[in-house]
Amino acid sequence: MLNFFKIILLIIILPIVVFLINYQINLNGYYNKSSRFLENIYLNQKKGNNIELRFSNYNRRKIVSSRIYSLKNSTIDSLVIGSSLTMKLGLPLKQKLLNFSVSSPSIQDYEIIQTLLEENNVKVNNLIINFYEVLCFENFKSDRHNLFSQLSLKNGLIEGFKVKTMLQSLTPNKIIIEKSHKTSYQTTLNHDGSIKDNFLNSSTNLKVNISKRLISLNNNINSYRIDFNRFNRLVKNTTANKVTIVIIPCPLKVYNKNKEFFNKIEREIIRTKIKSNIKIIGSFNPLKFKIDINDFDDAHHLNLNGLNKIFN
Repeated sequence: MLNFFKIILLIIILPIVVFLINYQINLNGYYNKSSRFLENIYLNQKKGNNIELRFSNYNRRKIVSSRIYSLKNSTIDSLVIGSSLTMKLGLPLKQKLLNFSVSSPSIQDYEIIQTLLEENNVKVNNLIINFYEVLCFENFKSDRHNLFSQLSLKNGLIEGFKVKTMLQSLTPNKIIIEKSHKTSYQTTLNHDGSIKDNFLNSSTNLKVNISKRLISLNNNINSYRIDFNRFNRLVKNTTANKVTIVIIPCPLKVYNKNKEFFNKIEREIIRTKIKSNIKIIGSFNPLKFKIDINDFDDAHHLNLNGLNKIFN
């Protein structure tokens, strides 16, 4: 009987310990308190250091908002607002710019970044906006934009009880200033906000990823109505002197199976260009840039060779 109560007590206590560790360390700034981890990243970026990270699921949105606050009443020459598709723009391509791309953004993420720039009187000369298909789905269900602030009570509790987060929080040397280009770390976060991924997917994984993307894209096309109104307002309301929309090509198999959809939204982007006098770089069609399967890291992301074909 005594052993039974010990087991019950252990089952109750362990989740509480996990939550307290996650709350106290606050690795990704999910709670209404400072995060030493994110502050260290931000301070090192400010010093011009590139940082090696053992894991990639850090809260970029908090880092972006911190950088905007630090740039109050200043002017950025070139700025990227985009998704993980454009996170390599900047130092990896020898481009001089700031990169505020965040993972899997909805249109709300772009609107929040634009609002933060306006509220802090940060002016932009050349604004580069990454358009990808999710941005045209009306009322697309995503709550990642909430990561710019602390999580709701429900999501905070869910995150707090994750053992994986606790293990990441307790891992020593999470932030290492990059000293060479030879690294075993998963991601290098450059001081301009761009990244360098230090791993490649195998051809087998690439095929699996393409199949998953096709299923996901098909579900979204069947679930959401196409609506460009919010994106058009975003472009129209920007105070930047120049605006460039960047479209990253997808693998040929993904494009061919959804050619009608991709061509339709690309025509809408061209209409946006005509109305707002903007520039467009890229296309969903990889053949326009002689991009093949070897130019992809996975079913979504181009490697540096693929990106160079677009921007050179």
